[in-house]
Amino acid sequence: MFKIYNSGKEFIEENREIFDKYPLETVFFEGNANSMYDDMSEGFAVKAYEEKGFLLAIRYLDFSMVLFGDSRFCGELAEGLYQNNLTFTQLLDAGGHADAFFESYEKAAGGTHRLLRKMDIMKCQSLKNADTSEVKAVDMSDIEEIAELNVEFSREALSEEYDYNYALERVKSQIAEYYAILRDSRIAAIAKKTRETDRLCGISFVYTRKEYRGQGLAGKVVAFITKSILDSGKLPYLYVDKSNPISNHLYLSLGFEYVDPQTEYKYISEKK
Repeated sequence: MFKIYNSGKEFIEENREIFDKYPLETVFFEGNANSMYDDMSEGFAVKAYEEKGFLLAIRYLDFSMVLFGDSRFCGELAEGLYQNNLTFTQLLDAGGHADAFFESYEKAAGGTHRLLRKMDIMKCQSLKNADTSEVKAVDMSDIEEIAELNVEFSREALSEEYDYNYALERVKSQIAEYYAILRDSRIAAIAKKTRETDRLCGISFVYTRKEYRGQGLAGKVVAFITKSILDSGKLPYLYVDKSNPISNHLYLSLGFEYVDPQTEYKYISEKK
């Protein structure tokens, strides 16, 4: 069976047991569904299922479509998406579903796909000692600089171009989530809280300007945010690029541990 949800609220309520059982693995699902709580016009949430199994998929705006569940339903999910014209350009796969899904989807819709990046989820249950005395919350006077750093981060870390004006609007709405260390009256290293739920809080946009690298500044900002999350009784987590040994070592040194592999793909449609 294949179901299209009419609202994020319906999606969350019907699948609450799944989200409660796998909170870290499904954190994107809840976050995206909450962004479409009453209105699904900016994405979709669907489920391929039978009595003893399921496969969930959700896409919000231009973010990656996310899959979670049983790979036996990849064919049914692919067919349901294609038949209902539910499109996506990227796929974030947390359970080894990509090969089976793309085999079915491309058979129906055509096109091809390529690997974008391999990642891991890491979590921290106990923070190792770190000096966080220099870390400060940013404010509205920093929004233009942070937007510029968003563009630099996307270009360097993700090999993607990020529109400055779009970044500026997002920073304005999320300014309370950013923390930084300053050098020479400007931001030298920065990170932010993201996708906070009643049990979890993510850390993202960990970035240090090139001229300030090698001083452990990013680690101090991450440690500061991690401590605040742990102190609130929640579990801190983040995504790390498998190909970056520096960041992997940084997070391990702070007490983070690997949880699950994640793989992101680009889908290239045949339609012009």
